Amino acid sequence: MFEIKVIVDAPELSAALNNLAAAINNSTGAINAAKAITDVTVSGVVDAAVPTEAVQPVASTEAVAQPVAEPTQPEKVYTLDDLSRAGAELIDQGKMPKLLDLLARYNVQALTQLDPRTYADVAEELKALGAKL
Repeated sequence: MFEIKVIVDAPELSAALNNLAAAINNSTGAINAAKAITDVTVSGVVDAAVPTEAVQPVASTEAVAQPVAEPTQPEKVYTLDDLSRAGAELIDQGKMPKLLDLLARYNVQALTQLDPRTYADVAEELKALGAKL
């Protein structure tokens, strides 16, 4: 997994956030102006220009929560070697019959006969049986 951190040093943005916090404090009493934001750290990719003028906050009587998209994790790509190691681990644990049942559900007699498109599903089932992948 890659982590990208972008630090935006924009005093005008900090001032705008302070103004917003003060406006919200004045309208709802929910935010203490003394706790206004002074430093802004943004994690992720920034692809928009930072405004050169301070943004004036709009006073509102009700707060609107915006959903935040969770970062998606790329799906793990399993190889035949990964599945083979997991299968060997299960055999060492005495779970050969369960491994054979799993293979039978995929209509194969050996891991090498599996369709590579099923590797992720098989990996999940191997994990459920106790293999570490």
